[in-house]
This record gives sequence, C-alpha cells and structure tokens, in this order.
Amino acid sequence: MENKVYYLIDKATFELQKQELDSLHADYVRIRFLYCGICGGDYSCFLGRRSNYPYTLGHEFVAEVVEIGKNVVDFSEHDFVVSDFNFRCNKCSYCLEGKDHLCKYNNIGYFTNRAYADYADVHYKYLYKILPLNNIINATLIEPLSCVIHAYEEIQKVDAYPNTVLIVGLGNIGMLFAFYLSSIIKIQNIFVYDNVPEKMKRVTNLFNCKSLNLINCTDYDFIIDATNTESGAHFCLNISRYSQKYCMMSHLYGLDTSFIYEEMCRKEIYPLFPLRNGNSGNIIKSMRIIKDYWRSEYETTMESFPITKIQQVFESKETLLSNKQIISIFDLTD
Repeated sequence: MENKVYYLIDKATFELQKQELDSLHADYVRIRFLYCGICGGDYSCFLGRRSNYPYTLGHEFVAEVVEIGKNVVDFSEHDFVVSDFNFRCNKCSYCLEGKDHLCKYNNIGYFTNRAYADYADVHYKYLYKILPLNNIINATLIEPLSCVIHAYEEIQKVDAYPNTVLIVGLGNIGMLFAFYLSSIIKIQNIFVYDNVPEKMKRVTNLFNCKSLNLINCTDYDFIIDATNTESGAHFCLNISRYSQKYCMMSHLYGLDTSFIYEEMCRKEIYPLFPLRNGNSGNIIKSMRIIKDYWRSEYETTMESFPITKIQQVFESKETLLSNKQIISIFDLTD
C-alpha cells in the first residue's frame, strides 16, 4: 500500500515522501488518519529546537482502523481510534509504581510514522477506541486534554484546592486548561492572558475566565505557563511573587533557559514540570469529558487546514488567531 508522509527533513522544512507499507505485523493496527492537532512539541521540532532529522510529527490524531494484525483482539475495522503518546510496557519499575508515563520503553517507537500522513501501522498498545462523538474532529482534543488532567493532578499535590489561577498562553494547552478548570474543576477565579487579543477574548467568553489586568496583577495560587516561548517564561516569572507555585507546560528544549533556574532560586518558586499525560487512565477520563462537556460553541477555538497546507500553517502558526490548529488529512464526509 502506498503511503504519503510529510517528513520534517530539516528546520522548518516539510517534505512529502511516498513509501510502501509492508505487510501488517501481528501486534499492529493499520490506521487511516482523519485529523491531527498541532502540538507544541510538533511546533518546537519545526522551529529546530530538536533536530534529529528526518522524522515524522503528529500524535493528537483521530484515525479509522482499516486492518488489524492477527494478534489484535481489541479493535475492529472501521473503529475510530486516538493515540496515547506513550508506550507502556507494564513491566518496568516505573510502570509497576503507577508511573507508566515514565516507562523505560516510552520512546521505543512501535509505529511506521506519525500522523501527518495518509496511513500508519501502529502497535495496538498505543491506541484507544473512542466513544461516539457528535463531531469526530473533537477527538483531536483527547490526548492534549489528558496532559492537562495529569498536570492538574500534579498541581493538587502542591495545592489541593487552588482558588485563583493564572493561565498564560491560550493556544492548544492553555485553552484546554481554561476549559478543564472552569467546566470540570469549577474554579471560580481563573485569569488568562495571551498577547493575541482574539485568543484571550474567545477564552474569556466561552469559559467564564477573566482577562489579566497587567496594571494591577493579583496573587495567584498557581501560574500556568502554556506559552511555549522564552518570552512567555520571562513574563510569567517576572510577575510571580516570592514563593509562587508555578506549572510550566512549555517545550523549550535546545534553548538557553538558565534564566528560569536563576529566577526560581531568587524567588524560591515552587516549580512543576509535568511530563506527558500521566497514568493511562487519563486518556479514558479525557474521552468522557470531551463527549459529555465539550459543547459545539467551543469549536470556535479550533481551525482546520488541509494537509497540503502543512508547511504554510506551521510557518504562520504564531500569527494565527485560532487557539487550536488542526490538520485535516481525510474527511469522511467527502
């Protein structure tokens, strides 16, 4: 089977390549990608912060099963599935401690390619069959929301009942934090800030949040940095009070981040750096939340682009007004 795959072959450079998928291995599932959200990690790779070229990107996907390996029993053809970013062996010390998102074999890579492509063969352990949704594109929210759920679990270990939270950066993760904290956790005092006014206005209107007043900043039980930028980290740390509790969701690999350590030491900040999505149960929680609580009006935060425009979308990502960008690969309605 011919497969078209968009490889990141260099900094800020996608290349469409055609390759043949081999016969399906016994423990694998062949999937056809439908939609895939752009993760901050994808974007940091595009910017050249991680440069092990060439490689494929895209894991916030929803796909359709087209073939199953002979050892696979939990999936059938035409099932809709999403992916867990992690491989979990369920045997290593981390898995046995209930920290399977830190599995020693996490990055083993049991897949032919990631989701900016037509198809992939993926080990069944990565996949979850999803509950029916009114709009299948909303399934691209499941994996990133599971990361938000894990981050909040870590926040609660430091502050079980935060009353006042500031979210800085209202892209994919920041927007989902606003949704989760307002709609599910029911925190009353959620302040938000983004340097793109349209993103901030949309989030405040949809999720009952308050815009940050830069002149009269208040104290926050937690500051959540979801900016994915050095300037965003500078901003958050500058407005942090002494002994501030601080959760960083940004991907700043490959950059000089010594200022973060220095400022945290100077102000005796309590930092959290939650990794990925925690326990595998968070994927299941996320599915149910999206099915039960994500409303059609919230879809105004999302914008879809055809995969043929992937280079242009990544190049212009910082100027786009949508909170979440999604690559459309195969539309079942066509």
